[in-house]
Amino acid sequence: MKIRFLSVLSCLVLIATSFVSCVKEASNTVDQDKIHVAYELFYDKNRDVTEARATFRFSNPLGTLLELSNPSFVKFNNDVLLYEPILSFYKKEYSGNITGGNFTFSDTKGKVFVNTISNVEQIAFPTNFTTINKANSYTLTWVGNPVGQNQLVGVGMGSTTAISGTLFVQHLEGATDIVLDANKLQSVATTNGQVIVAMDRYLIKPVVQGTSAGGELKSTYRAANKTITLQ
Repeated sequence: MKIRFLSVLSCLVLIATSFVSCVKEASNTVDQDKIHVAYELFYDKNRDVTEARATFRFSNPLGTLLELSNPSFVKFNNDVLLYEPILSFYKKEYSGNITGGNFTFSDTKGKVFVNTISNVEQIAFPTNFTTINKANSYTLTWVGNPVGQNQLVGVGMGSTTAISGTLFVQHLEGATDIVLDANKLQSVATTNGQVIVAMDRYLIKPVVQGTSAGGELKSTYRAANKTITLQ
């Protein structure tokens, strides 16, 4: 489980805001027992908005993206999730931090899968996190609980116009901080010395009900972004 967990994280943890165009297929063209689904409950403190998301792929987490064919559907609680064609996933937005709920997926043959998801604990930057000397590594101690089982913390950093995707990851259970190493810090683009820093806490578990292709339940809490000076 640990090896698969870290493999999935390498694909899902990116805080960068760029997206890659992918080939898509209709779900009725594939074996219904080979549909992999990734459910996510994503809370963004910057917007105070929670998104319920569902992404469908053929066979595995990196397989061809699928758009559901009638009469297939996906819901979060009693709400039908709508397809976002640019990002190729289904979603619905809610105000505030939603504590959890049920994802329901019905395939084209009417087989129904129900999975319960809960949100993950909050996380925040410390108030004294204001300046970093990029010639040296920096230990960032967050405000919030240590890393729990099946959790990790990811930090992204970039210019004040766009986070570059420079990523630091802490996955060790019980950890309360993350080291921002000097090599990566020196590659970060800045705007007049200012950078924006984003931090996410993730909880990832396998689905309880799913096809033979499996799936993931992912809860994300994004802290309020922090603008700091990178010297």
